[in-house]
Amino acid sequence: MALDIPERSWIVAVTEDNYGVCIRNGIIGMKYRGLASKVNIGDGIIFYIKGRMELRDLWKIKGRWVGQDKPLWPDEVKEKSIIYKYRAEIEPLVRGVTKVEKLINELSFIKNKGKWSIYFIGELANLRRPIPRDDVKKIILRMRGEMNE
Repeated sequence: MALDIPERSWIVAVTEDNYGVCIRNGIIGMKYRGLASKVNIGDGIIFYIKGRMELRDLWKIKGRWVGQDKPLWPDEVKEKSIIYKYRAEIEPLVRGVTKVEKLINELSFIKNKGKWSIYFIGELANLRRPIPRDDVKKIILRMRGEMNE
């Protein structure tokens, strides 16, 4: 069955703990309204797990961004303050995982292959730009391949 890849997809950098909260609750959060406003209903999200250098899953934004005032993520609970105020519902399209280093030379959005890690900094990685659909396809193919190994 062919996968319907969203027109626009983003890489969102998160900690392992925050990733767990996202997938358990079907919610993604952003610190700033300006960042959240870039990502629309129907857009795709691929998680980059900080510290593990992994890309995980393809999710789709299914709800509008809503401001929240209750801590949800582990770092918010620990600090007893809201860090990711803007939250949206998400739904899974593809589940899987792959190491970024296996894809560096294949991904067109990584222009400087020697300094690839700069493309995975910040909440919205790739310098706050969506990634090309062809790159999303390559990431998904790699995820699916590794899931079957």
